Amino acid sequence: MTVTLNLSRQLTVRKATRHDTRAIKHLMAHNWAVHTRLMPPEIESRLEDCVALLVEDETAVRAFALVEPQPPDAGLVLTIALHDNSVITRMLDMLLPVIEKELRDRQLKFLMQIGPARWLIDLLPQYGFFSDNKIVTFEWQLQPLPDIAPHPHLKIVSGHIAHLPELMRLDRLAFGPTWRKPQHSFRQALGHAASFNVGIIDGEIVAYEWCDQYGDHGHLTRLATHPRYQGQGIGAQMLHRAMTTLVERGVRVITLNTQTDNLPSQHLYRHFGFTETAQVVDVMVKWL
Repeated sequence: MTVTLNLSRQLTVRKATRHDTRAIKHLMAHNWAVHTRLMPPEIESRLEDCVALLVEDETAVRAFALVEPQPPDAGLVLTIALHDNSVITRMLDMLLPVIEKELRDRQLKFLMQIGPARWLIDLLPQYGFFSDNKIVTFEWQLQPLPDIAPHPHLKIVSGHIAHLPELMRLDRLAFGPTWRKPQHSFRQALGHAASFNVGIIDGEIVAYEWCDQYGDHGHLTRLATHPRYQGQGIGAQMLHRAMTTLVERGVRVITLNTQTDNLPSQHLYRHFGFTETAQVVDVMVKWL
């Protein structure tokens, strides 16, 4: 069903606050033009540390956008929700310039949208976005894990907040700008992730794994090895530890996302019994 907005009403853009949480949740629950990477309870907690904007008139909230700054380079769209599916471009015309200015003021270099929402992806090129890559989802269902020969010098220990500076340096070495995680994400994961382990050789962190859990579903959020130590079986050993931990916690299905052109990682995941799903999403990027 198409809902038509009364275009004679005055629309304004403003920063969203915690006081708007109820209206935002109502907007997201009752309209079809919604893209989000968050669960509804997470929205309120992100309003202060993200770029959070509303479009409203005198009667209701008409659009909501939430973008996570990911220093030093990126801003990531977490949520876009629109009340009126007949004037999507009008909402984007109002929201995107404000979002982009806020990110530029924070010295960020690009805005990124990742997700399957075709209604949004198909419109973004007219706003200067381009397809930078594609992400495919792999899935593993409970089965025996392969035997892995241990690296003779690798020590695996639980991640600790004291590891944060080294983890940030490793993340920048292991991933390009599009894929780097912000410091606050690491800080939160070190305290709350279902599994977060680091691999150490001669006192140096050379690898880490980070997994989240949702009931009996686990998700491999991150797996990284220092470029100098790649090809030595360290990634396989870290993955084995991650999956073992999740299974011990009652997980029966594990998913992960990787780029369609990251063939070495895909080879590793298939060796562990992961299979490719049909879910492939675009990574859309706009330079600021």
